[in-house]
Amino acid sequence: MKDIKLNVSANAERDQAVLKLLVRNDAPAAETVTFPTGQTFELIILDEDGNEVYKYSKGKMFTQAIRKMEFERGEEKVFQERWKYTEDTKPGEYRVLAELTGSSNLSAETYFLLSK
Repeated sequence: MKDIKLNVSANAERDQAVLKLLVRNDAPAAETVTFPTGQTFELIILDEDGNEVYKYSKGKMFTQAIRKMEFERGEEKVFQERWKYTEDTKPGEYRVLAELTGSSNLSAETYFLLSK
């Protein structure tokens, strides 16, 4: 699984941040990732003080079924989520932690600056 790569990016817009996860298979052959539930990824956003301000899975329910996702050689899959700011959202630097929740144990992180 070392040839499956995960990158995360965040684009701060006026009223939301657009978060994109890019999963790419750089292996010479197809790779399969097994997921224990219907959840494919987790995203957590932390403020400058390290406080969690957003968690993708919070308040969501996922199927409790094992599933597999195949990545062909050179294939890229993009997953996108939006974090809508609340009136409590303050300007500053935010850290995004991303994880592919399957058997690959992949994680990535990035930072973005929010200026309101």
